[in-house]
Amino acid sequence: MNPIYTCFDTVIGPSYHYGGLALGNTHSLSHKHQVSYPKKAALQGLSKMKLLLDHGVIQYILPPYKRDYKSLIQGYYDYQGDFEDNLKRLYDDNLNLFSAFFSASSAWLANAWTMTPSIDSVDCRYHVSPASLQACFHRQLDVDQTITILTKMLCSKSYVTCHHPATFFDEGAANMIRLSAGGKGLYLFVSGSSNTKRFESRHDSRSWQLLVNQHQLDLDYVIYLTQHPDAIDAGVFHNDVISFGLDDLLVVHENAFVDQANYCDTILETYSSCFGTDLTLIQIPDSIFTLKDAVNSYFFNSQLVRKHNDCYLLLVPSRCQGLPVVDYFISEVSNQWGKELDVVYCDVEESIKNGGGPACLRNSIDVFDDPNIIFDDRYLFTLEKYDDFFRLVNQYYPNSLELNDFLSVSFLNDLNTIC
Repeated sequence: MNPIYTCFDTVIGPSYHYGGLALGNTHSLSHKHQVSYPKKAALQGLSKMKLLLDHGVIQYILPPYKRDYKSLIQGYYDYQGDFEDNLKRLYDDNLNLFSAFFSASSAWLANAWTMTPSIDSVDCRYHVSPASLQACFHRQLDVDQTITILTKMLCSKSYVTCHHPATFFDEGAANMIRLSAGGKGLYLFVSGSSNTKRFESRHDSRSWQLLVNQHQLDLDYVIYLTQHPDAIDAGVFHNDVISFGLDDLLVVHENAFVDQANYCDTILETYSSCFGTDLTLIQIPDSIFTLKDAVNSYFFNSQLVRKHNDCYLLLVPSRCQGLPVVDYFISEVSNQWGKELDVVYCDVEESIKNGGGPACLRNSIDVFDDPNIIFDDRYLFTLEKYDDFFRLVNQYYPNSLELNDFLSVSFLNDLNTIC
């Protein structure tokens, strides 16, 4: 069976706000405590999913994660005192923690887990590891729900083995690229550098080594890479902010990795050795497209998707539209790769302001079986699901949101009734 490229997104939650909580994420930090627009953000996310559906891509949709705000806040105060008093107290005393409790960070599924297909495993099973997300407290609050979703809702226990999160820093598939020639995958596992000056790294190489062992991957099909410290300091908190790849294409900024020239040679040689064919590797020079410009534009966070009959779709952030340098590199990708590539500009600007572009919003896997026996078809995205969520978001989501809106208990009760 040919691989079926399969995507997963969540509906962006109604508490979506700009907390500026994401370590090393310059977009998140620069919009801290600005007015957010949850309805607009969620509708943009739904529109992105519908774009994929319109192009024939298999897409699953998860409802927004829910948080027990009352238990989080009361637990912080050892369940002493009145909830409304504690709510105001936390807002005054620790605004970052207050924001973290109400974060809608589950919107960005790329770093929620890492899943590998059955063709890559010794035991011929699909494997999934929820990310520990230890670098950011607000993301740690999502992990238990992610485990529940993977083990009790989305994945078939007959086909999928779910592992415990690593005890090391782990940011999931946002730091992984799987290359292939239609079958077994060649993995690029990217971890952080210890030589940064501005921002700390968020991924420990030991988490990848553990995953390779647990997922029973072939070591001949694994390459470990280290983020360049200059990239991290420029705001490249995840690898999917500075490179993208799929099948026989890898597009990467020239300052993405440590010792990049040598590792690019290794990647090319390993791909050829594994698959008997060539990889198209395009390096974008810093002299034309600086790290700062790359992060500001989020071009590398474009979502590359395989459709059918060797055709591909590239969802590019709408903020890149009209940028000559982006137009040039898209044409270079198309010309050098030689595959049929549809390019669609996708408006997820509300998510980007919080640090997550098209690729941040999704997780994905190649499926070598009927996806609906691997994943619960109740979560399969359809036009009917799109219409249902579109109506729900339009009717119940706040148009705009500021942090002090969470001081209203009635507002919080309304949030808990949505979805």
